Amino acid sequence: MFQFGGLASGLDTKKIISQLVALERLPIKALERKKAFAKSQKDAFNSLQDKLNDLKKSLDAIRKSTNFLEFKATPDDEGFFTATASHSAQQGTWQISVNQLATVQRNKSALYADKDSTAHGTGTLTITIDGKKHDIVIDQNNNTLQGIAGAINDADAGVTATVIDTGSGTNRYQLVISSKEAGTDNAFTLSTDDGDQDLVNLVNEINTGDGGVTSGKFQSAQDAKVTINGIQITRGTNTITDAIPGVTLNLLKTHDPNGSNPDTNLTVSTDASAIEDKIQDFVDDYNAVVDFINGQGKVGEKGKAEGVLLGDFTLTTIQNQLRSLAGGLAATGGTYTMLALVGIDSDKEGKLTFTRSKFEEALQNDEQDVKDLFTKSGVGIADRMYTTVDDLTDTVDGLIKTRLDGLDDIIKQLDDRIRREEDRVAKYEENLVRRFAGYENLISMYQAQGYSLGSINSGQGGGK
Repeated sequence: MFQFGGLASGLDTKKIISQLVALERLPIKALERKKAFAKSQKDAFNSLQDKLNDLKKSLDAIRKSTNFLEFKATPDDEGFFTATASHSAQQGTWQISVNQLATVQRNKSALYADKDSTAHGTGTLTITIDGKKHDIVIDQNNNTLQGIAGAINDADAGVTATVIDTGSGTNRYQLVISSKEAGTDNAFTLSTDDGDQDLVNLVNEINTGDGGVTSGKFQSAQDAKVTINGIQITRGTNTITDAIPGVTLNLLKTHDPNGSNPDTNLTVSTDASAIEDKIQDFVDDYNAVVDFINGQGKVGEKGKAEGVLLGDFTLTTIQNQLRSLAGGLAATGGTYTMLALVGIDSDKEGKLTFTRSKFEEALQNDEQDVKDLFTKSGVGIADRMYTTVDDLTDTVDGLIKTRLDGLDDIIKQLDDRIRREEDRVAKYEENLVRRFAGYENLISMYQAQGYSLGSINSGQGGGK
């Protein structure tokens, strides 16, 4: 059995072994530092990829000729309708008169004292909309006002049913049935072919009334009617998307043809502010990439690089490509062939600044020329930059993906080397333990022999 711990030699053998093993682990620590550095480089490239993806997104909003321009639709008299314009809108002015709003049909029953217990017969209730019939079974389990309303709603027949508490009088509950969508195509009728008399009575009063004013149809389904530049159009909804190219109208109330404002002029024009917002998004995302790249090149007070990608070829390549595109010419054949000519300038750090007033002036001078500067296929700056960034960030064979794959390989190789070194050091430590244990045993044996000789000598001396 090993004698260990320096008991025989008087040496701190555990500390000696620990120090020797620590010296052998120095190459492992160097490898771990390399691995940590490679991981930090990988994190940095992932961060750069995220910023480039943001830039690609903002470029996508300004690289297509069909999407570059933004429009606004402005009525000269508010309250009759609102309007929004899409990319496909056309500049111009339209004279609009809202003659009639689209409405849903609404019918109601008579007033009843109870909504949960009074029975209203049994049978089959049929709701017909646009020629399509929906049969609803009314039995003893659902023939109260509330039960009938639930059965109608569960049938998904194109109508909604609600029991209203009017809040006054003994008879205060009323069943109201409304079509879900406006327009004459969504008008409905109620009928029953096999219902008992109580259900027939309920259907009749909902359809035609009970002889008073408390029940029956109280709002008919009708289509919207709008006159645009002298031409009347009819739609089954108050949201009209196909009357004026690229414009959505939301009708609110009707004009008075005999009043002081029988119509409203709608002007569709270029929305410079909305276009500038998209340009500003591009500038901000571009500058975020530049800030990241510039940050990698900063050196601290002690002359040590603060960025882990300082001098990296991939980073330099990306920087040069973006700068070349941002400051380059667009061979559009027009007047505006550089970003600087429309208010987008580059400073000494490579960041862009955007002067909205200069851009708006260029847009007013030649809208098509400005659009071509960004969007013209193959030569427009936004179009070319988008293609470049898309290639850089390609998840299969993009430049950053290639670099990340390379770093993954380096990390894997370092992991393999660290594993081998750990095995080597473990064996080295095991050998040291055995050797020192052997030394301790040997010293202990010699010490035991010395004690024995001393005892013999002492015994002999006593015999004289």
